[in-house]
Amino acid sequence: MMINVLVLALTTLNRLLEYVNFMGRELSLVAEVAKRLGVKLEVLEKDALRLWLKHRLRSVEAEIASILGRYEVKSLEELEARIKSGSIPEHPAWEDLIVLENLEEERKRIIEVLREIEKQSD
Repeated sequence: MMINVLVLALTTLNRLLEYVNFMGRELSLVAEVAKRLGVKLEVLEKDALRLWLKHRLRSVEAEIASILGRYEVKSLEELEARIKSGSIPEHPAWEDLIVLENLEEERKRIIEVLREIEKQSD
């Protein structure tokens, strides 16, 4: 369902861009690139979305690894346990734990959307 919303958003954005007049001609960067490369617009949009999601996933995973490495732990749960036990000072570890929880949730959402895209590509 989320992928449908994203594809709809991209399609809507692309159509809006087609109506923008820039120096006397219609502007749609995605449509123009698709036309110049001889690729279907829908294929280019889906591929671009997939690549952006993979790039964002790598960034999120790098941030997760950085936080875990900072405290020399292997998981969010281990960080939380070590904070509670007092072996890691609460500040700024609690703040980092919150950031880590948010990153883990974002990671899950990105993976879910990527799976949906892959299902639609089959």
